[in-house]
Amino acid sequence: MNQFTESHLKSWKSDYILLTQNNRMPINKEHTWMLGNKPGIICIFEDEEIVYLKNSKSIDKTLNEIINVNKNNELIRIMLKIELGFSEKKIKQKIISNANRNKIKKILKRFEFSLISIDISHSEAVANAFIIVCDPRYNGQTTNMNEVLDNIPEKKKA
Repeated sequence: MNQFTESHLKSWKSDYILLTQNNRMPINKEHTWMLGNKPGIICIFEDEEIVYLKNSKSIDKTLNEIINVNKNNELIRIMLKIELGFSEKKIKQKIISNANRNKIKKILKRFEFSLISIDISHSEAVANAFIIVCDPRYNGQTTNMNEVLDNIPEKKKA
């Protein structure tokens, strides 16, 4: 079976390459304070591996939720489950203790991020297509994945 590549992204290929191969910054307030309330796609890396890719209505808000270990943030919930063994029920019921918050912050120090600014009306569709290309679980083409890539919007020329 064919593996999805950047070429499947059509006019969004250069944005994907920029997102995944651009300069990366540590996840901390020093590198996020200037971002502002802009929509975009955030890519989080551990070493050279993409560990999380998500569209965001507000890049600044999303990154601050991660930095502040806000349990309503999807990445933080994933980390609580995988790294600390929390159940979804426990996440909903409990306030994150300082000890667990510090464990997550220690893990976050290993992460870096890159981002691209993108029109909010396209961000979810484009992020889903980017995930199909970068995630090794999607090694073969399926109807659902083809549909996601077929529905990627045309990029407006600036």
